[in-house]
Amino acid sequence: MVEIPRGGKEEDESNEPEIMQFKASQKLLDPNKFTTESNHQNSALPPVTAKKDIDGIDKMLDVPTAPLKPIKKRSTVALVADLSKCPKIDVDDYISRLMTSVDKDGNITDYLTDTSVIEQICVLAIENLSKQPSLLELSPKINVVGDIHGQFTDLLRIFDLCGSPACTKYLFLGDYVDRGPHSLEVICLLLLLRIRYPETFFLLRGNHECSNINRVYGFFRECEKRFQRIPINEAIWGVTADDLKGTHVWYRFQDVFNWLPLTALIGKKILCMHGGLSPDLVSLDQLRNLVRPIDPDTAGIHIDLLWADPDVNLPNKEYIDWGPSARGISSHFSVQAVNTACQQMGLDLIVRGHQVVQDGYEFFGNRKLVTIFSAPNYCGDYNNSGAIMTVDITLEASFHIIKPLQSGKKKSKDLEVDIDDIDLDALIAEGSAEKC
Repeated sequence: MVEIPRGGKEEDESNEPEIMQFKASQKLLDPNKFTTESNHQNSALPPVTAKKDIDGIDKMLDVPTAPLKPIKKRSTVALVADLSKCPKIDVDDYISRLMTSVDKDGNITDYLTDTSVIEQICVLAIENLSKQPSLLELSPKINVVGDIHGQFTDLLRIFDLCGSPACTKYLFLGDYVDRGPHSLEVICLLLLLRIRYPETFFLLRGNHECSNINRVYGFFRECEKRFQRIPINEAIWGVTADDLKGTHVWYRFQDVFNWLPLTALIGKKILCMHGGLSPDLVSLDQLRNLVRPIDPDTAGIHIDLLWADPDVNLPNKEYIDWGPSARGISSHFSVQAVNTACQQMGLDLIVRGHQVVQDGYEFFGNRKLVTIFSAPNYCGDYNNSGAIMTVDITLEASFHIIKPLQSGKKKSKDLEVDIDDIDLDALIAEGSAEKC
């Protein structure tokens, strides 16, 4: 039985330390935070579309883009075989470099200038991830971390707060790249930690670990900028010197992302994913049998696990347990859908990320579901806190809160739909975006 302490915190927070740990108080999602526009359909993902927000300003919903040219497919055997062509790297050394790369002023030393290092990280990661099941079955004690989105300094703050990965168990819920300025550092450090600590460090896939998304929202452009002029080993990559170096670095990360597991089960009672539930999901065996590698591009369980959102407005006059999503992909689901899923699969709690919440965590559905978001001051513009959930050996959950280092320009009260503040015309003109 999952136990979540109900003690609230009413005292003045002005004298509290920047980073706090406290037990969870019950909170429900605001009924005004969601809209519904289109149905969950068995069709290909839609192209990018613009939407008017409440103030009539053009916004970009976090939705898939039109397909790129096909990604060059390579088997796991071929990728692992390439390892023999890569210069050997010292995994511990690169973990140490990245963990100590931020100075007291917040400046980050770039240790990722050698594409051969990136090559080996990707190959080693695929070799590692391909041995994992699609449903990770984990035992507590464990720390559960939500979206990071390229906020590398905040990732290091999480390790400072919750414990070194060398001696602390972690599960990350996805969305490691895009929007933040240091996606490459974030994903490389997380993959290196997964390689180094395969029994205690676990990574799930988020919707931003899909090619149609991270092609547009920042990661592709970061790879292009950082590797455009750096020579690459043609024998390893199988490309000519005229090919864009950053583009091929980005492609190889997609090979890694396609192997990331989609779900995890903690203590047989806590189900974790990035997005949410699916109307097609009725048993844990379905999650165990999900096919990988895959870059999902049609509606179904894969997409729902990455994209679905809870909606306190359900049921309503039109929809009962499942309604259309404001994102134009997957579905919104009701409190009753959460209760039904918990009953069918013998669960006490569902844990997911995917949406910005002001305090870093937020409950839904009579405390049967919790959203965790771990990137404080999201995109540098909002004052939200980040949160990490710790599940102890008795399945009791508590929360660590990370306050923003600097105040953002906006309040994140309307962020739960995860709207990207990107000008549509600029996006089309540039073909990518660096921040929300």
